[in-house]
Amino acid sequence: MHVLIYCVGSAGDVYPFIAIGESLQGRGHEVQVLTAALFRDKIERAGLGFIEAGSKEQYDEVIQNPDLWHPKKGAGVILRLFGDGWPLAYAFLVDHVRPHDTVLVTSTLGMSARLLQEKLGTKLVTVHLQPASLLSATDPGALAALPWAKYLPAWAVRSLIASIDRGISLLLCPKLNAFRATIALPPVRSIRRWMNSPERVVCAFPAWFAAPQRDWPANAVSTTFPRLVAAEHERLSDELLAFLNAGAPPIAYTPGSAHAHGRLFFERAIAATEKLGWPTTTIVADRRQLSLPVEGLSRKVRGAGLQAV
Repeated sequence: MHVLIYCVGSAGDVYPFIAIGESLQGRGHEVQVLTAALFRDKIERAGLGFIEAGSKEQYDEVIQNPDLWHPKKGAGVILRLFGDGWPLAYAFLVDHVRPHDTVLVTSTLGMSARLLQEKLGTKLVTVHLQPASLLSATDPGALAALPWAKYLPAWAVRSLIASIDRGISLLLCPKLNAFRATIALPPVRSIRRWMNSPERVVCAFPAWFAAPQRDWPANAVSTTFPRLVAAEHERLSDELLAFLNAGAPPIAYTPGSAHAHGRLFFERAIAATEKLGWPTTTIVADRRQLSLPVEGLSRKVRGAGLQAV
């Protein structure tokens, strides 16, 4: 079987799909991963086929946008990128799908794959890495922007979810439907009701982490976390291993691999660590986000010790 994985996002969005690809390849299937050029080496070292969908420069342009992680503007940045990308993503996928042989596996943001499932009948599996992708009225969970939602009755949460869906659909549906018309597909009115594969939805997290809900898709199944095992050359340095093994387990913190504007986050995390006097590991994609060089930080955190990775 030919498996074409289409995943959109940063390392935390892509690495789990490399693990899924390794598992599928280990079962004898041919696996290709279509994603940003930034992840080419990682994917090819895993022995999987790589198909570029976006250059490193395009990726950097997105993550350098200061609004990307803004609590109110961030979602709009991402959704506008999607609005402009339907035709290109569809073309990428069509070029690499093999009739009657390909199974598409897509991430939450890889919604363009749904177009091929509708138009060409390509088998499709939608994979969600986090419960927040499947909003539930019976258990809304802890949403940073809506911390009070979990205290509302189910009917009120359903109304809230419908409002969120309307907002997203208003942003995405005009350009989505304009493109759908060019490939003779009817218009979509609700992104939330349309985005998931009607064949299979995989919740790539265990039930103890987020229990399946009655209002999740009926075809959804829960799994374990897909964990990518580090390659031999990616092992931790002797210096870092010595630090980790020197005493009490350290606090590790990171704003994520795609966060290019995390200076304030690090300043506050380091200040908190200084008060606690606890060993700390800072995981940062670009050390320029740190207000002091690592040596200065190590002195600043009084005797607790700090390592930047």
